[in-house]
Amino acid sequence: MTALLAALLALLSHLAPEPQRFVSEPSHGAHSEALMTTSWYGGGGDRYAGKTTASGARLDPARLTCAHRTLPFGTRLRLTVAGHSTVVTVNDRGPWARDRKGRLTRDLDVTAAAADALGMREYGVAIVSVEII
Repeated sequence: MTALLAALLALLSHLAPEPQRFVSEPSHGAHSEALMTTSWYGGGGDRYAGKTTASGARLDPARLTCAHRTLPFGTRLRLTVAGHSTVVTVNDRGPWARDRKGRLTRDLDVTAAAADALGMREYGVAIVSVEII
């Protein structure tokens, strides 16, 4: 049953309208919520593990961190999808994946640990509810 719901969510995420975006960088303490297309640092194993992030920290796939193009480093986000929820901290810039027309296609990249906590690792991409906390 869980696998069926996850498969349905993955299918719906491809059919969903363009997700809402943060219009500007919210200040700390402000309550902001949006839907964001989220992927995870992955692919060929942990190829990014130990690499330096834009904040200067080393990427650790076991930690709950993420990349966003504009939110300030240290911003904590509550991510929720299909009943799974976790809190991550922004410590990198990106994602920079583009489609064939050159448009950016993702809003957040999360670590493998965050993808596991959200139950999205096997699907690679999900539409995630994001709340700044």
